[in-house]
Amino acid sequence: MADEDEDENSEEYPGLLLTDRDLFTEIWMELETAWEAFDEEEPLSEAVDFDQMLAGFERFLSNRGKPVEECSFSRSEMEFYIDYFDSDEELAAASEAQLALGRKFIEELCMEGNESALHIKGYACYGGNRLYACDWPASRDCMIRLFEKTDDPQYANTLGYIYYYGRCNGGIPEYEKAFHYFGIAAANGLYEGMYKLADMFRHGYGCKQSQRTARALYRMVYDDSIKHFLKGESANFADAALRMGNVYAKGISERVAPAVAYHYYIQADYAARLRAAESDFFGNSTVVINIQKALEEAREKLPADYFKDYMEYRYPHIFSELAEDNNRCLLKRTVGPKGEVQLTAKKSPQGRFPTPMISC
Repeated sequence: MADEDEDENSEEYPGLLLTDRDLFTEIWMELETAWEAFDEEEPLSEAVDFDQMLAGFERFLSNRGKPVEECSFSRSEMEFYIDYFDSDEELAAASEAQLALGRKFIEELCMEGNESALHIKGYACYGGNRLYACDWPASRDCMIRLFEKTDDPQYANTLGYIYYYGRCNGGIPEYEKAFHYFGIAAANGLYEGMYKLADMFRHGYGCKQSQRTARALYRMVYDDSIKHFLKGESANFADAALRMGNVYAKGISERVAPAVAYHYYIQADYAARLRAAESDFFGNSTVVINIQKALEEAREKLPADYFKDYMEYRYPHIFSELAEDNNRCLLKRTVGPKGEVQLTAKKSPQGRFPTPMISC
């Protein structure tokens, strides 16, 4: 006979046991799970932690009549609740009261070294959001603890960025530390770690300068990330294409070739615009500005006839790219109202070659 009026609180603070209905559902589900896994040869107490269940019941009764912010909750309840703030949509929709309770739980769990809480706080402080204002030292400390606990290279990569841009050092880069953490990220195949490590080799930041090493790393990231980008899976392709453009624009252990650089910059511009439209990618606006600047500089150095109406190729690379990995290239020919002819090239997966077709 749960009180229907209590359900509003339950919806506002998901995951917390605030109503009779919440408590009953929690106990019922735990018993049902235990029943399904029950082995008659073992006592039921092996499948159900009755002491924990009773402690939760007593905690629930002690919370009656109290404001939510004064109630006590289990670790599992707090973890479930703060997970909502790892979503941009949930974070944008949260009320100030919900955010305040989330901060309270996060701080309490961080004191215990809870990975989920450290992750949420660390990335919230990395630039700031509604949950936490920008706090680079706090973000750094969370990332250090997370990397020590999990050995996850993504946290090493984030530390690399913090040290590279001197976020906790008055804007003065800490290149030796950045090189160390980007090296860990790169060794684990993280694109961002690889191309940031390449940036450091290119300029000799925190290491011996090596243009050749930088170029090799840029190429490795580009060649791999474009495959994922064409499948709609990579968020880093814009950065990879920008750096490949720089290789030919600035002659990074390669000949200077403005047309080749422009080719890569166009790809970078397209990828960055897609990324901006699909997500609020941190730092994307800076990348877009850098790409536009690179495009303008490269455009000024292009051959005079670069933008002519048509170009003649004996071996068009676009068709070979579309037909790689044993796929086929379908060409569609259309004629406009004024007699203009347009050819559209499209990749066709193996075994799905439509007809009619034009072969070349």
